[in-house]
Amino acid sequence: MDEDNLIDGMCIVDTENDRFEIRIFISLPMSGRSDEDVQADIKRAKEQASEYFNSCFERLELDRYPELVFVDTFAQEPAPSGMVNPNLHYLGHSIKVLGTCSFIWFVKGWNKARGCTIEREISKLYNIPSFYESMYLRLKKHEEEVLKNEQPEVMG
Repeated sequence: MDEDNLIDGMCIVDTENDRFEIRIFISLPMSGRSDEDVQADIKRAKEQASEYFNSCFERLELDRYPELVFVDTFAQEPAPSGMVNPNLHYLGHSIKVLGTCSFIWFVKGWNKARGCTIEREISKLYNIPSFYESMYLRLKKHEEEVLKNEQPEVMG
């Protein structure tokens, strides 16, 4: 497989340091939620996306895998004073960061959050491939069912 064609446009290549990475933006509802709940969703999204992308890399039989760099916009600093709508400050920051990413991963509940739906529209308009936690969970469930049905029968 020609790695150069595969990674062109999907990865950030740093030839000086001989590494390449894929940046994945994590989109999730944050407004009105505790920091702990948001951080738990981010952690789960990173684990799921890592498993998904690494299984794809294995199937492609690459000589080496790109480094997965996860980007979330969990802000621990408050919006600047004088903001009439602080959520727009955070959304603006998210959009800026999204522009540095090759993929976007949507956490369950994204479709009920204004910021996430805006991030989705932007990803569609700018052709940023999208992945969804709900899709990942359906694939995992299907894979488990297939494996269960393929278990050899033990004759006794």
